[in-house]
Amino acid sequence: MPEFPMEKKELVYPGEGSPFPTASPSESSSGGPHQPGVPAHPAVPPTELPRNKIHLSAVESKPLLDILSHCIAACERCITGCEQALEPHKYADCIATSRACVDICKLLQSYVTAAEKADLAMLAVDLAMVTARVCEACALQCSKHPNMEHCVACERACREAAKECRSFAK
Repeated sequence: MPEFPMEKKELVYPGEGSPFPTASPSESSSGGPHQPGVPAHPAVPPTELPRNKIHLSAVESKPLLDILSHCIAACERCITGCEQALEPHKYADCIATSRACVDICKLLQSYVTAAEKADLAMLAVDLAMVTARVCEACALQCSKHPNMEHCVACERACREAAKECRSFAK
C-alpha cells in the first residue's frame, strides 16, 4: 500500500489541537489534558470536548427521535411508491437517496438512544450534522417529483428532520 504524506495540520480538530498529541512526561502520568490526575489509557484518544461536558438527556433527545421516526417512515413509503411506479427507473435517484436517508436516520437513532454512554454522546452530536445533510439531499431529490404524493410527504419529513438534526447538534 503506498504511503500518503500527511501534513501536521491534517491531524488537528477544530476546537483543541491534534487528536494525538505528543505526551509529555507530566501529561502521561496525569491523564492528559482532559482528566488531570487520572492515568491516561492509550486506547482512548482525547476529543475536542471533554466527555464529561456532554450529556444527552431523554427529554432533550425525544423530539429528535420522534422526527427521525417520522422521516424513516416517510422515506420507506417513498421507496415503496417509487418502486411501484409505472417507470421506476425514472425514480432511481430518489430511491437511492431515500434508502441512504433511512439508513443514516436509523444509525443516528441508535446513537442517540445509547447516548448515556459517554463514548457515543459526542458521536451522536457529530452524526446529527451528517444526517442533516443526507436528509437535505433526500428532500432535494424528492422535490423533483411534485406529482408524486409520497415524494412530497418525504420531502417535507426530510426537511423537518434536517432542521431538528441541526438544532440538536448545536
